[in-house]
Amino acid sequence: MSVQDLTNAIISGINAGAEQLLEGTLAAVLPGIWIAILGLHLGRPYILDMIDRFTLRLGADLLWLIYVALRDLLIVSGVVMSFMYFFPDVVSADALPLTGGIAAAVALRCPVSKADGRPR
Repeated sequence: MSVQDLTNAIISGINAGAEQLLEGTLAAVLPGIWIAILGLHLGRPYILDMIDRFTLRLGADLLWLIYVALRDLLIVSGVVMSFMYFFPDVVSADALPLTGGIAAAVALRCPVSKADGRPR
């Protein structure tokens, strides 16, 4: 075995380990992100009710902007991270949950339904 073969083997091992670490971390974090998105969606009436209690309009506007920004950021990041479930090599190589593809498809529907512009 030459030095170049050993170097290539070490580099490919590090790359494979980093890939599995990234995919495993995403698979572990995604259910929490999905639950946070659901919680923000279900908590919208509470936020709207709380905005009426503010005496300072700036505080109400900041609360609403932070709520909308956090909700949209979580939706976009959850959808982008969910794309790994659509790749067959990732799902077959790692021990990822089989229901992740269904959850990713449902998560993808949220920004699509918000972008079509129809009133709900």
